[in-house]
Amino acid sequence: MAAKGSRKNPYTWSEYTTKVSANIWPGGWVQSGGELTYRSHSLEIYTGMCAKSYPVPETIFNEMTGRQIWSGGWVLINQNETKYYDCNGTDRGGTLGEAGDPCPLRLYGEMVANEIWEGGWIQESNGTLRYVPGFNIIMNLGEGSGFGSVYGFGSVCGSGSVCVTEGLEGLGCSISAGSYLLGTIVNGTIRIGRLHVAWTEGMTIGLNELSAVTFSITPVKTTDVFNVTGLYAVWVRAYELSIGGSFTYTGNDAPTKLFHINTSFIIPEQYRNYD
Repeated sequence: MAAKGSRKNPYTWSEYTTKVSANIWPGGWVQSGGELTYRSHSLEIYTGMCAKSYPVPETIFNEMTGRQIWSGGWVLINQNETKYYDCNGTDRGGTLGEAGDPCPLRLYGEMVANEIWEGGWIQESNGTLRYVPGFNIIMNLGEGSGFGSVYGFGSVCGSGSVCVTEGLEGLGCSISAGSYLLGTIVNGTIRIGRLHVAWTEGMTIGLNELSAVTFSITPVKTTDVFNVTGLYAVWVRAYELSIGGSFTYTGNDAPTKLFHINTSFIIPEQYRNYD
């Protein structure tokens, strides 16, 4: 069980108000109405997720590390510099994910797990470079025909990268079972849903014993409905899953809208078997 007050084990709103009233609030993540916020010991509120686009202030980072609830993320240092600190509190610099400073698979997996991957270069165990765009899906739900496309996240080949290598495909390419919160679905600046992906133990290349993949979308509001029966997944190369198809979204008192997805996902290091 993750430490109380961490992102994986946040306080409820009731627990938060009770501790504040008793003057024993230590600081921590609080979940209310489907949204997470960090509320410091001094009641300073941080509404981000420690992503590079909205880094956490250094004072709150220091509080999190002191409470041992830091899980990795981007930190604003002295109001003018942003650096990535991994889950152990190690300074990984401000260029992590750039072409000259590709992100190791371990840190890529850490960012994906923390829902803060916003795009960048990663480096496979054999040295292969891939560019992986960000994961968030921005949906335009304004007036229109009710038909749209979503191409907001995934894996593509970038200049100078090698996307198919004999080095990877000769390693066995099997994976253990796992799951991730793959992306956040956003209407403007408001989160309306979260896309989850799960897979079974199996192979990621070949024709036999392939890992089976399932999807689900969890709405933030119970009045919203997502239908993902039109989505599909195909293993396109070692450890890389291509995701395509469509899903529908129906909001409260709103017409159903259809959206298409054309994207992919790279299995993080901890689920790979190289034997």
